[in-house]
Amino acid sequence: MRNARLERAAQRVLDSSSTQFGIEVTFITPNGSVKGRRVLEFYSTADFVSKFTTDFDILTMVSLVDYRYKIYPNRDNLKALVQWFPIDSSSNKYLSPKPLYADTYRALLFDNDDGATAAASALSAKQETNSLDEERVIKVALVEIASESLSYKNAQGTFRYTDNQNIVEGFIASQIKQEAQLNPAANVKLEMYPIDEVVEKRDAVTIPIKTRLVDVPEFMQTKEGGLYSNGLGSFIQRDTWWIYPVFDTSRFTKTTRRLKIIQMSGPYAPMAEQSWLYENGELTVVCTTASKMQDISTSAQINNGTGTRFIKASEMFNNTTGGDPNKEHFNSEGILAEFQVGKRDDGNNIAMFSDVAITDNIVNEYSKIAFRKGQIFITIWQRSMARYVYPGMPMRLYYDKDGQTMVYDGVVMQIDEQWKGESKGMIQKNMIATAAIYCFINKEVTRNG
Repeated sequence: MRNARLERAAQRVLDSSSTQFGIEVTFITPNGSVKGRRVLEFYSTADFVSKFTTDFDILTMVSLVDYRYKIYPNRDNLKALVQWFPIDSSSNKYLSPKPLYADTYRALLFDNDDGATAAASALSAKQETNSLDEERVIKVALVEIASESLSYKNAQGTFRYTDNQNIVEGFIASQIKQEAQLNPAANVKLEMYPIDEVVEKRDAVTIPIKTRLVDVPEFMQTKEGGLYSNGLGSFIQRDTWWIYPVFDTSRFTKTTRRLKIIQMSGPYAPMAEQSWLYENGELTVVCTTASKMQDISTSAQINNGTGTRFIKASEMFNNTTGGDPNKEHFNSEGILAEFQVGKRDDGNNIAMFSDVAITDNIVNEYSKIAFRKGQIFITIWQRSMARYVYPGMPMRLYYDKDGQTMVYDGVVMQIDEQWKGESKGMIQKNMIATAAIYCFINKEVTRNG
């Protein structure tokens, strides 16, 4: 049964103007720059749950002479400028001499070979040789300059009579300002989602001297009363440091900066050159290949329980016992806290004791079980543009089931992208991308219709 409503929404995206790209890389050294001959592949992996920055790899061709005499000798002080040029795929020409996007990274060689191999001819081993003689394919890891700079910075401080939101925002902003005076590339802005209302103000908070700046959100989440009850994400992406609840599936309707995934079944529009539409901060993508939805809550609840329990530290000396003086008993209701993520149909609702048996950090304890209330959705996005997906981005999934549109709300957990040349050869510049999107979504459908 066809779903005309979903098809119309998908076709609107597919009919939008497409933008193709050519990618170029230039290596920057203290002694000058070296332009890559051709970018063969460009990879990115952004894990918004357990990492704090994106992992980038680039595979490119350079001349052997440039590699041996410019790139390799400066391998400990090497940067890479990656530029994205809109291209007319039919004529293979850039639409503008200026790139649409330009990102500078710290560059780290995967293979620290000096290039002086037996296969290299005697001529190509001389610096004055024409660099067109021989080429070398190199793989380079790329690290965002801001992430690198801020990851080295330690920070400490003591704060009194304020809430955790102000501590995190104010402290990190002040540290960024300090670092930016030494390294302007570290001057990122901070985007922090409001903390849970149940998090109480504390009389005093001390961040120890050995704490890395990038670990401050995790420290506040686990050691100082918490931030979010749906897990913590902290991620630096280009010019922004994002802090957000990683398993909160309720945020889609609270923002206009969000992702819509239209999952089509079967070989729908296989020749389409456009698969996404970006309007006013909202990204809509059409995915036409296989997808997978896996309910991880079932196994997680069976293995680890449907809830958690712990002893409230603040009640240890107040409500430990109950009853009259002659018949006192252990007052479990007074000092125990217990939370459930939901009730199972089979009645096996068990709240296991937390690994931290005594605590008042309610939101952190609930965060440990938040993932047990949802499921994972994975899909492949062809002709993708992953740079429009930001850390912790709220998303909504639409897919067809027997002529009805099923809708699930969730959040993006991870996106992996690979750019490759649309065709082989040194002349062709056009590159296309394919991405895998991993989302955490509601266990129950948001709505259908």
